[in-house]
Amino acid sequence: MLTPDELRAFPWSALNWLIVNEGEIQDLLRAFGAESASEDASVLIKELYAAEGFDKNVKVICTLGAEGVMWAVDGQGVEVDKLPAGKLEKGVKDTTGAGDCFLGYLTAGLMRGESLEEALQNCLAVRPLHYTILYENELMTRHVPSVSKTKVQWIVCLP
Repeated sequence: MLTPDELRAFPWSALNWLIVNEGEIQDLLRAFGAESASEDASVLIKELYAAEGFDKNVKVICTLGAEGVMWAVDGQGVEVDKLPAGKLEKGVKDTTGAGDCFLGYLTAGLMRGESLEEALQNCLAVRPLHYTILYENELMTRHVPSVSKTKVQWIVCLP
C-alpha cells in the first residue's frame, strides 16, 4: 500500500477502476483525512467518493470476502450495488491467488464484452471452485476453472 502522502498525490483522474477490500478503503479514507466509523462497505464507498482528492469518475469495486462484492460506477449519484458470494462446502484452507483469480476473471469478462454484473458473477463463482481446488491440495495456477465451469457454479452456489 502506498503511504498517505503518495495516495493523496496519486493522479486519480488517470484511473478507470479501483478494486479494493474494506480495509483498503478505510486506509484510503484515512489518507484523505476522512476516516470512517462505519464498517458498511456501501457507506465506505460513498464516503470515498465524497473525499476531497478522490476522482468521482473512478469506478470502485470493493471485495467483501465471504459476503461477496459491492461496486459503484458513478461517483455523482453513488448508487452502490451488491452481489452475494457463493457458499463454500469445505471452508477456506488458503486464500493464495484468490485476488489474482478475481482480477483475471473480471478483466477477461469485461474484455469479452460482458456487463460488469455478469463479469462479477463469474468472479464470485470461480472463488468456491478456487477454494475447493486449494482445499484438495492442487495448485490453482495449474488449474484455473474454465468460464463455462464458473457459469454452472454460479447457478449452483447462489445463497
